[in-house]
Amino acid sequence: MRHDYRAATPGAAIFSLGAGLLGGAWLVTGAATALPVGLLAASAGLTCLLLWRGCILLGGVAAGVTLAGMAVVLGLADRLAPELDGQVLDFVGIIEELPRPEPRRLVLTLRVESPQALPGRVRISWYEPTALPQPGERWRFRAKLQRPRGLVNTGSASREAWLLRQGIGATGYASGPTAGERLAEGADRVLDLRGRSAARIAEVVPDPRAAAVLTAITLGFRGGLDRDTREALAATGTGHLLAISGLHVGLAAAAGGFVGGYAGRRLGARRWSARDWAAAGALAAALGYCLLAGMPVSARRALLMTAAGLVALVCRRGGSVAVGFGGALALVLATDPLAVLDPGLWLSFGAVATILAVVAGRRTGAKLWRAMLRIQGALFLGMGIFTAAWFGQASLIAPLANLVAVPWFSVVVVPPALLAVVMSWLSPPIGTGLMLFAAKAVEYALQLIEFLAGSSWASRSVPAPGVAALLLAAVGAAWCLLPRPAPGRLLAPLLFGPMLLAGPAPLAPGEFELRVFDVGHGLAVMVRTGSRAMLFDAGPAWPGGDAAEWTVLPALRALGIRRLDALVLSHGHADHVGGAPAVRRAFPGTTELAGFGAGSEASEPCLAGGSWDWDGVRFTVLHPSTDFTGVPNDGSCVLLVEGSGGRALLTGDVESRGERALLLGGQALSVDLVVAPHHGSRTSSGPAFVAATRPAWVVFSTNWRNRWGFPAQAVVERWQAAGAVPLSTERHGEIVIRFAPAGPIPPGLGRRRDCRAWLECA
Repeated sequence: MRHDYRAATPGAAIFSLGAGLLGGAWLVTGAATALPVGLLAASAGLTCLLLWRGCILLGGVAAGVTLAGMAVVLGLADRLAPELDGQVLDFVGIIEELPRPEPRRLVLTLRVESPQALPGRVRISWYEPTALPQPGERWRFRAKLQRPRGLVNTGSASREAWLLRQGIGATGYASGPTAGERLAEGADRVLDLRGRSAARIAEVVPDPRAAAVLTAITLGFRGGLDRDTREALAATGTGHLLAISGLHVGLAAAAGGFVGGYAGRRLGARRWSARDWAAAGALAAALGYCLLAGMPVSARRALLMTAAGLVALVCRRGGSVAVGFGGALALVLATDPLAVLDPGLWLSFGAVATILAVVAGRRTGAKLWRAMLRIQGALFLGMGIFTAAWFGQASLIAPLANLVAVPWFSVVVVPPALLAVVMSWLSPPIGTGLMLFAAKAVEYALQLIEFLAGSSWASRSVPAPGVAALLLAAVGAAWCLLPRPAPGRLLAPLLFGPMLLAGPAPLAPGEFELRVFDVGHGLAVMVRTGSRAMLFDAGPAWPGGDAAEWTVLPALRALGIRRLDALVLSHGHADHVGGAPAVRRAFPGTTELAGFGAGSEASEPCLAGGSWDWDGVRFTVLHPSTDFTGVPNDGSCVLLVEGSGGRALLTGDVESRGERALLLGGQALSVDLVVAPHHGSRTSSGPAFVAATRPAWVVFSTNWRNRWGFPAQAVVERWQAAGAVPLSTERHGEIVIRFAPAGPIPPGLGRRRDCRAWLECA
């Protein structure tokens, strides 16, 4: 039987084209390497052939492959040249975003103007700044630049994918007051206007949180939100209120339509009716607002759908849902195929698709409150899948929070805020009054959101779902959203079970899993048995964040670890304990063992002779002894983990003196895996210690191109001579090894597991 892939109607054709583009772009971004240019040329020819033959869906897939493939190739070509990697360079560029202030530094994104050899956009941190750059200004910087590189861990979004998506081809840092120099103000008029408007909001609004929210919903700058506000919005499922979405664009279009219609009636033009004037005003207002907000994906989607509806209105044709939705999706992906890497694309179009699904085919005379309840319930089901897949979190209170917050923002916050930005240029006193009114409304909204987020049942972490679990949940959501009388709808929620009830992979008695997280320069290791989990060190902290918040805790949530049974801090150096406060907040009451200088009020000393058993796995503290004195590194807590399938040694930062103490301790040190002492420094991993342990693998927890040169080449060669395979987090990302009853399974390497075209896969 032959299948006809040609669309039957124009609406179906446009919808099929958009769906095909989405599928093709998604396939390309899942590939391990960039597609060859010759293959892309063949794909372009196939696209033309399929579309000419009327095979719209398949033609869309081919077009998505072609466009996304070319975008990946061009994006990778715009990265910093390898010969310039790690060099200190002078360049001139335009500030494109609001600077993000952090302790001791500013984070800046610039559009490079010269030299031409550099990528088009760079992102740098300026330490010890003497001025606050503003969007639209031209600056000269002297900075150390490197090719895009990020940490790779379970549960964390790929930073290298984000940098590619943003068109950022280099990152780096500038140090000292003289590293940056302002050359000109207002070099980019649109960015300058956005920056001045943001500065005006910050000046007028006394509450910095309300100012950050108003800046986000009017100008699209979202970097000013503090961590507590972001967490409260995520817990209540109200983060979408800060995206430039259909709500904001629709309100701007409505205001423009009112002004345009009034002008049309007053002018009485012959060729254009008042309706046409209103449509033109609505489109102009929507376009102007989206330009002012920086044209994010959600704004482009709303603008295109608004434009499609206005064109249908002007042409006196009935609007088609399929045409508007599919056309917007097709145009967004045709102009920006790498938008598939942006959760905003999936959340934006997913929300619209969910609302359309629940509204279509139902009575229009239903009461407003019932319709709102139905829509919020549908969004809770439909968008729960996207938020679980992208962020590992499901908000249980989202329907209630949005039922209040959406109307409040629609009526009381967004209209006066948008009008305040416009009036601040025309009549500053009126603009100030409107902005203060909107700020007070935001404060009330945030108080409610934080109150709801404080509930213990507000949200739940969800383990990272597999493809099968996501598909089952999607089928369940679609089944629930079918109009009555859909058969068996009460059984549909059961399909969410695999996604919501997933947990960590089971381990047999005596079996354990060791996971060395990729935390840069520092250390964080998780050891998991059948029913228990321990964290050995918590990674470093840096200005504006720490490794636990950004990598370790998301990984634990993605793995389904809901309880931490022990936190062992090897010693008090910041690269090992910097993330400890975040771990304590996430897992209050966890038993703590602390080595030299790492103690807290709740911790117990980590001393040689201490031991415990979990699920047939024995943990033994080998060092330090009660009478040990010395520097913090040599006083590190050293832990031996023994299961039926092998042994692993966690050494902290012990150096030569600590290693000698271990060798004199009388313990058998022969193991299968060693987490290398002191990141592989020259002052550690002495010949006697290496000979005593003789592991199959040695793991170095190090940062890419670190200034200390860890691991030292002589140390790596020493371990190799003893028969150990060297692994490092800087080269391999997160490293996971499972000690099964039959023996250790070869390690899983994060960069190989998640290999994509933009990653340097080990």
